[in-house]
Amino acid sequence: MVLIFTCYLETLLGTRELPSHSCLSSATTHQTALVFDWGMRHIGVALVTKSTHVAIPLKTLDAKRGQIGHAQVDELVRDHSPDVLVVGLPLNMDGSSSKETKHAQRLGQHLGNRFDLPVAYMDERLTTREAIDRSENPNPDHSLAALVIAEAWLGEQTSV
Repeated sequence: MVLIFTCYLETLLGTRELPSHSCLSSATTHQTALVFDWGMRHIGVALVTKSTHVAIPLKTLDAKRGQIGHAQVDELVRDHSPDVLVVGLPLNMDGSSSKETKHAQRLGQHLGNRFDLPVAYMDERLTTREAIDRSENPNPDHSLAALVIAEAWLGEQTSV
């Protein structure tokens, strides 16, 4: 389902120039994913381990205009050895893309190319609201929004 959604979004949003590794064979099974909740000032990161059905918030990275330092992400990839990267797409409520959607796609493209890993994209609408509800904090840690995306990705992976 994630594969279909990812390929559909790439076509819909006109981003078929993404590296071919981002549109995976349906036979591909991923076990560990780093999940990113993109933002202009902060990028939340969560980890999913499919074999144990566990998703955990990892950390929030500081960003400058949506860009994060290579060293921060290099460390996460080195420490967790993901076989797929998942990036939340901030779509408008009607499902259309926005300026932020394109920034998140660029992050996915950059990370996929940098680490030679496949990238899946997940709809992240209302994940911040869910993070606020879970934490009862009007300014929750951004890794909680990444956790919500991670749980959705894990749910779709286990239903395939």
